[in-house]
Amino acid sequence: MTILTRNASNCRASDKYTDGLVVHKFRFFQFPPFGNFIIAREFERFCRKEGLSDYDVLNVHTPAPVIVHSELPSLLTVHNVLASNTEPLRRGSGVPSLARLGAPILGLQERLCMGHYSSIAAISPIVLNQIRLHHGAIHKRLDIVGNGVDTVTFAPEKPELRGSYILYTGRLHRGKRVDILIDAFSRIAGAHQDIRLMIVGDGPSESQLRAFVSDRALNGRVLFAGWLSGDEYVRAVRNALIYVSPSPSEGLSTGILEAMASGVATIAAGISNNRQVIDPMRNGLLFEPGNADDLAENLLKLLLNPGLKYVMEQNCRVHTTQMFDWSKILDNYERILLSVSRDAISHRS
Repeated sequence: MTILTRNASNCRASDKYTDGLVVHKFRFFQFPPFGNFIIAREFERFCRKEGLSDYDVLNVHTPAPVIVHSELPSLLTVHNVLASNTEPLRRGSGVPSLARLGAPILGLQERLCMGHYSSIAAISPIVLNQIRLHHGAIHKRLDIVGNGVDTVTFAPEKPELRGSYILYTGRLHRGKRVDILIDAFSRIAGAHQDIRLMIVGDGPSESQLRAFVSDRALNGRVLFAGWLSGDEYVRAVRNALIYVSPSPSEGLSTGILEAMASGVATIAAGISNNRQVIDPMRNGLLFEPGNADDLAENLLKLLLNPGLKYVMEQNCRVHTTQMFDWSKILDNYERILLSVSRDAISHRS
């Protein structure tokens, strides 16, 4: 298997693994929608150079709508439907003007992208419904593949090893609304001097977020841990006191699944895809997207009610193990990829 993906500044250009997996990383320009065009052409050049005779299926992932031309039967895995976020992007507070102006172009590009591939697999029923709502019956084949988490690696830590920090993991980008989390933390920090906020990740908004922290006199209480990987990242997730996902636009968030599989009480923005994972007051809490007051109230609800927090920690571990373990998701992928490949063979014969 060969994976083509976009690069991060601290990653090697390629990695090879003992099981035959090869990962190639290409430079990506954060300039929608033009960055999508550029990286698609890079993928195509690589495919022409390497040849595709040893491959059976091309599997492309969104939300970035990338159209890669290939003779292979193709599967598009959709993590999030951009068209479902076009209106919030156009009028959204905290959203860069470039993103607002580019939203209609991205929506059109997404429609062309979905019409290009042989088959489409959505990561959740909600995403599947968003495809049908915004792009109609554009395809003869739609499947649900799901999204998964390694429930062995991301498992509950011993209670005595748990830290006293609230955790965010992900890109530091204005659209992720990490500023809302910092704002909410500032409202509870005075009454909870032993609690810190850890922000794991990097991105273009880091300098603004650091200034935001300084403006609220939170230096020393908010830790920017940077990009973590491997055991460092796993420990940061497993040892967290509470995990927060403030983003108002997500697919089926891997960060949320990792935290919940680790038995970490989770608070997330109350968007449709998060509601598929979190049952409020049972295995997590949801807050009104963009509302720092509501997020602060939910943080206090967990900090002041250890019994409630404990029940949520147990329930979220059980839920992710039953519904989102990678072994179940890989079975879905194998079924769909084999079907795509067989359909292509039958059409050629």
